[in-house]
Amino acid sequence: MSDCAFLEIWSLSFSDFEFLGTYHQGSRVWAGIQLLYFRDHGRFTRNLADIPDDARNYVGDQLGLDGATPCRVSRDTVRRHQLENLRHLGFQRATERDRESLCVFRGDAPTDSDLMRPPVPISSAHRFRGMRPPL
Repeated sequence: MSDCAFLEIWSLSFSDFEFLGTYHQGSRVWAGIQLLYFRDHGRFTRNLADIPDDARNYVGDQLGLDGATPCRVSRDTVRRHQLENLRHLGFQRATERDRESLCVFRGDAPTDSDLMRPPVPISSAHRFRGMRPPL
């Protein structure tokens, strides 16, 4: 990976710093890593081994903390952090109108099963990757 690509993936924005400032100091690095990993991969990591040591250290350095120390938290806390990260990135639950627009976008008519399907998260972050969700 080139230095430019590394920095693009693992650099925190000003809004990320503000967002991560709401976390306890002991979990800021891990929350930041999860945020940046999701932004790049479209999913959260479940394993610290998925994160290169250089990336952990770089995120920690940006926050003025030790990135090598893993954060030990419960599953409920991890889930809460993931939901907070999704909100920070602009994700929201799909509405009925969103589901109907998705069906039109796919080129099919909405069925009862589409309308009964659980909410699907959508995001303005799709535009970051060049995709545009239906309005």
